[in-house]
Amino acid sequence: MPEAQRKVSGVKSPRRLTESVPLPVAVPDEVNAIAALELVPVQGTEQMRIWNELMLTEHYLESATLVGRQMRYLIRSEHGWLGGIGFAAPALQLSARDQWIGWDKETRQAQLHTIVGMSRFLIRPSVDCKNLASKVLGMSMATIADDFQQQYGYRPLLVESFVDTERYSGTCYRAANWMAIGRTKGRGRQDRYSESPLSEKTIYVYVLET
Repeated sequence: MPEAQRKVSGVKSPRRLTESVPLPVAVPDEVNAIAALELVPVQGTEQMRIWNELMLTEHYLESATLVGRQMRYLIRSEHGWLGGIGFAAPALQLSARDQWIGWDKETRQAQLHTIVGMSRFLIRPSVDCKNLASKVLGMSMATIADDFQQQYGYRPLLVESFVDTERYSGTCYRAANWMAIGRTKGRGRQDRYSESPLSEKTIYVYVLET
């Protein structure tokens, strides 16, 4: 798509495919039976287009936009693309998280970069495979610190994510040893004045290093 056509109100829209990502075929019911399951760090235009297309068409948020320092992965197998994950900047302020860590305002401002937010997590709706989500969460936690070190020169200590419990139970997070530490207040990342209410979500964290 020409560059000029990708701009909406001065903001570039994500690069996309010209057609849908092919559905995976013959995905087993059990994760241990999936052939050649791997996380692929997104590199190059074609993989970025695949990741964007999946998030825009199959993730419930219908958005591929991430903020801050970012890492994206595709979930690949011999059966096809099974989904994707995206990591980005954490919430600027999060009372339950900050209290759980023990941060005051000054410490949060100095140390916020040591947290990474898992902003997108998609197992494609067409894929019904027991324990796949928790397996992929475990795989991502095993590689994110090393990948962040290589990309940005430091190792994050904590990953946070938010689960909309009106849609999801959070079972896969608990199975992958994430901890639920509280609830959000139903505000967006930049919503300083409570003018953009969102659904409240459960806050999950995973400690990478202590």
